[in-house]
Formats: sequence, structure tokens, C-alpha cells
Amino acid sequence: MRTPMRYFIRIAVLPSLLLIMSCSKKNPAGPADSTGDDFKTGAATVYTVSGGGATSVKDSVVTGATFVFPKGGSGTLSVAPVASAPSLSAEAKKFAVEFSGTESIRIAVPHKTGDRVALFSYGSIGKAAIDGCGIEGWWGIPATGDSSGVTVFELLSPGELTTAKIAGLSQTGTKKYFAIAPYSIGSDIDANIQMIRTKTREAVDVWINNLPSSLQTSARNNVNGTLMYTFAFKDDGNAYVGNNSLLYSNAIFYLNPYPVDNKAGLPTIAHEVGHYMTHVLTGYARYTEIRDRITDLKAYEDHGLTQYREGRKDLLEEYAYFSEFMITGELNGCDLNTKLNVRTFFYEKHNPRDHDYPSQEGYGAVLLATLMRTNGEIVHFDFDKFNPKASIAKIPVVGASFTDILGILARGPRDINELRAFVQDYLDERGNEYRFKLPALLEPLGWTYHGTGKVFDKSGKPFKGVHVQSVSQDGKNEYRTVMSPLTGDDGVFYLPRIYPGSNILRVFSNGDKDSTDVSFNADWSKPTNTALDLGKITVEDVLSTQRLTAKHVTEFKFGDEVLARVTVTATADVTGYGLKSVINPDGKPSDSAIYISAGMPATVKITASSTIELGKTSFGSTTGDYYENWTFGKTRYVFRTSNYNKPPVSLQESVSGNTYTGDFTFKEGDNFSVEVNAWVEDKNEEYEKGKLVESYSGEYYAFGVGFNFYTKSAFSDFSK
Repeated sequence: MRTPMRYFIRIAVLPSLLLIMSCSKKNPAGPADSTGDDFKTGAATVYTVSGGGATSVKDSVVTGATFVFPKGGSGTLSVAPVASAPSLSAEAKKFAVEFSGTESIRIAVPHKTGDRVALFSYGSIGKAAIDGCGIEGWWGIPATGDSSGVTVFELLSPGELTTAKIAGLSQTGTKKYFAIAPYSIGSDIDANIQMIRTKTREAVDVWINNLPSSLQTSARNNVNGTLMYTFAFKDDGNAYVGNNSLLYSNAIFYLNPYPVDNKAGLPTIAHEVGHYMTHVLTGYARYTEIRDRITDLKAYEDHGLTQYREGRKDLLEEYAYFSEFMITGELNGCDLNTKLNVRTFFYEKHNPRDHDYPSQEGYGAVLLATLMRTNGEIVHFDFDKFNPKASIAKIPVVGASFTDILGILARGPRDINELRAFVQDYLDERGNEYRFKLPALLEPLGWTYHGTGKVFDKSGKPFKGVHVQSVSQDGKNEYRTVMSPLTGDDGVFYLPRIYPGSNILRVFSNGDKDSTDVSFNADWSKPTNTALDLGKITVEDVLSTQRLTAKHVTEFKFGDEVLARVTVTATADVTGYGLKSVINPDGKPSDSAIYISAGMPATVKITASSTIELGKTSFGSTTGDYYENWTFGKTRYVFRTSNYNKPPVSLQESVSGNTYTGDFTFKEGDNFSVEVNAWVEDKNEEYEKGKLVESYSGEYYAFGVGFNFYTKSAFSDFSK
């Protein structure tokens, strides 16, 4: 850093210099000068400056001020009234100054007791943080001394301009235009100036008090030392200029105290303090890098919150916007913690698919504020005013503090990509519970991608009728974007929202239950309005058929005697997607239960059969007085369905003889069973002395079998 000798210069009033004169006056100097439409000057008064020591010139013709050459001077000094010039809000005396020498100049402006005076210079500010004004215009010059009814300002020589880089003194050529604007103590302007000074100091304190303790001491040292700030006037906007100046303060607030639309209030002061504290925390070199990312100065004149500047080139304003939020509790009237509607905040006309959302001014501040949210829901960028509930997205909660955020900003991120990387570093430092939260946090904010891919089955054929969805997992929770439309015959899908960074492309069999997960990385650095190639996905679940076979034996008895042994056998042919066996505790697949993907149509065809093994069916003797005889005929089958909790999405059943067919589609969590029951026809005849005396016909119930059908995640395998 430069030696802080400028502090002596700033407070020096040097009244004795006003008495040391070595000059000659030439008046008039000729015809009026015209510089085009912007400035027109009257006849100049020319003074000859000569002296090796401190020398001064009293201009009683145009300005009433004294021009002081603290190191002496050699050349001619021309002072001319300005007849027309760009407008200035303040009542001011405008004049032009031209000096043929190379020495530095000060101007000592007298004023009445109870009055104050401001000095403006017209020119280009160069690279600076501006708000509501252009790069070129009237810029105040900080006073270097004020006492005894005289205020002293520096008017630098051309050779000193490069070192000082002071606003309003960087225009080309040697002629410079100035304006003296007096104001009274106790006036509204004076009250506004005092408010500006007080609120600026308070805003700086808010920053310092919220810094990590490790940064507070160095920040205070900078604020009270090499980056001590000063104030200058602006009449059409506000700005902060951070320089590496030998003669002036390195930090100048150009704030507007005049009663116009862009008068400096608390939000503006907080905004400019954000620029200043960036300078304080990151140092001159890094701050210059951040500032110099602004390359198109003309375009930057029109900058503002939510302005779209494609390319993610700079982050200068994000520090200021976050400062505004931290100090006032809102940004542009919006509490970013509780009332943020991303779509309306960044204008409804903008969409990540046609505008790179992170390239919008203010996105960085929204990102940082979202880290502080304690509510796990947010209104996302696809907000639908006709369906507000569908516009609420679940997001991870980080719960960062202002101290955490300022610690991130103190590293000096230069663009939104670097800010994102520094945020990731912060989350990594907090451990595994936090390190994976960023994709799901930022996707609803519009840092989202889109693209197309193609789905194939195992055989290599395009897979028709599936959905795809982007999924983000933070180790504890899972977040999902909207599903793609169903694939057609070509298997092509379009996914309108994809989590940035590492995520999962999940293929759903029908838009509900997933069957295949594929890892995918959406490059954070790519603009969101560039379509991604999602590649080819081969899914594990294809249409297949599996057979279950179950049987049950029932014995019909008369006393201790077995009349018949009936074996009921049923086969269930299950056709669907994502079929998976249920594993029994013995480690073997179940013969009566199966998992089926939710959402995809499935068919179950159950065919029943039975065998009858006869035992002893005659009792007594045909030659005796009494005997009985049993006969068994055909078997009738009864199919009965039952649901454990709720019926499938759809279930169409039909029964024909020994066959049951069920066509159904499960929702997640659905499951049901089909029981196969058998009724065996029987006949009992009683004889006495060879003559039939009584006959009974009926059915015996033979226990059958049951088949259970579960969605994949409805139950864990029994073995687990």
C-alpha cells in the first residue's frame, strides 16, 4: 500500500499560502470558447504563474476563489465562465480551468459563515461501482481542508491524475470544467449530508460486527487506516470509488444529498457500503480484479437489480446487494428469507431455458440469502400464478448466518461460478451433512439445465412409454424435478429441469416408480440456456413374464378314515415391468409372491387345477344290512381378491372356469392378493339290505392357495 502521507494533505488548510502571491493578471483574454453542444464558455481570464515556492493566484473575475500552487508553478492559468453545460441539480457557479504547466493546483473557495461549499468536476469516473448515474457526469471532489470560511480542494496536474485516479479528473485534454455549489448549515441538504455520514458509519459497523472474529481486527485497521473513507457529492446518483491514490483517500463515497428521485437513503448507503467493505476485506489488488471484470462501461451505466448481462463475467454488484439485504432486511422491497418468489423477482419473462439465470444481476445475493433460510420450501422460478401450490419446491436447509456469508465474501469471489465454488467449500467444511445440498438448493433458484436423451431396453430397442426425472440426493433427503413427457417409439425424452452438478437421471416405468438410476453431471459453468445432451440410458426393467406355482393338499375324512386327498395347484403367469422375486427367510424365492413396478400396466393370469386321490370311500358290506358309499366329482374354483390397504390404480378382472385374469396398474404402496379356492363335488349314498334309502349331494371346501403382488418398495424382502 502507498504511504499514508495523504492524511496530512487532507487536513491541511494552509491559510498562509493565500498570502504568498507571484503572478500577473491578463484580462480580457479574447473571444469566448466553444466546446460543442455540451459546454460553451465565455471569455477567459488568463494569469501568469511563476514561482519556485508556494504560489497562489486570486481569481476575482470568474470564481472569487484562490488557486494555490503548493510546490510552485510555471505557466499560464486560464479561468473562464461556463455559459452552458450539462445540467447539475445544485445551484452552482460553473467555470473552466486550463493550466499550461505541470504542477499540482489547489483551489481555496471562500464562503459565508454558516455556509458550506461543494466542488464538482465534470468528466468520466472510469471503472467504479455506480448506482443510478452514468460513468460521465458531474462528480464531487473531496475537500482537503475546511476552516476560517475557506474550503480547500485539490485540482491535480495531468501527471498526477494517473496516480490519483480521482473522479471527474480523468477526461482527456487539459481543460477541465468545475462547479462551485454552496449550501447552508441547517438546510435540508446539510441534514441529508449528516444522515449520510451517520448511516454510513452505522452500516460499516454492521459489517464489521458480523464478520468472523478472525477478520474483525484487520477490517477495523483498514477502515481506520489505509482505507479510511471520505465523502464527495453526486447530484444524479451514487457511487463508490476505491483507488490506490497517493493524494486522496483510497475510498470515496459519492452520495447524493439533493432532494431528487435518486437521493441517497438507507438502501443506497447500505449498497455503497457493500462495495466499500468488499474493498476493505479483499484488499486493493483483489478488489481491482473484481471491479475490472466490468469491461463494457457504457452498458454498465444501465445496470440494475435483475439486469441481464449474459456471460457471468462479474460479481461487483452482488456484494452490494447482499449488504443492502443484511442492513435493511430486504432487497428491492423483498425479504429474501421469507417472501422470495424467484420468478417474479427476476421477471416472469425470464426463464432459465432462454436466459442464463445466474447471469442476472442480483442472483448472487439471492443465492447467499437462500443459504440463510430456515424454511425448507421456496417459490421456484417456474411459478404458476394459477396453481401456486404446484410452484412450491422443497429445498435443503443450510441455516447459514451473516457471519458465515461474510466469511465467504471475504475470499473475494470474482464471478458467480467462483462464488458457487466458495459456497461449496463452505458446505464441505461443515461436513457430509451439508456438502451435497447445493444442487437441490440452487435448482429452484433457476440454476437449472435442460436437455434430451434416449432410453433403450436391455435388448437395445428404444423404450417407449417411460418418464425420466432428475434426482438430487443430499445424503438424508431426496429431491426431484418435474418428469419428462412419456417417450415415444424412438425412446427420445426431453427433460425440462435438471439439477446442476452431480445428480441422477431416474427412469420411471410409467411416471411413478423408478426402475433405473444413471449418474449424470450437469457442468455448473455452462449457461442454463444451453441444451445438454443427456446421452443414452439403458434401463434394467423390460416387459417380461414370470411364473409362480403354488399348491395345497386338503384331506376329507370320515372319522379317522381319509375319504379323499385333494391337491389344488395354481400357476400365476405375471407379465409386467421390473418384476422381482420376493425372497423368503430361507433365502429362496417365494413361490407365491412377487414385486411389480408401480405405474406400469401388469397382467396376472392364474390357472387352477386339482387331483383327487381316493381313500376309503365305502363303509359296511354290500351283503350286510347297512353300508355307505362316497363318490367325488369335478372341482369348482373360486377366485377372491383382497387388498392390504387400498386397491390398485386400476383393476379389471375376469373369471372363466379354472382361469382368473387381472389387468391392473399399481400406484406406489399398492398391493393385493388373489386366493384360489376349490370346492369338490361329492355324493354320499346310504344302503339298507342292498336298497338305497338316502342320498346326499354337496361340495366339500378344499383349501386352495394365494398369490401376493407388491409394489417394489412397498415391503422389504422378508429375508432382510
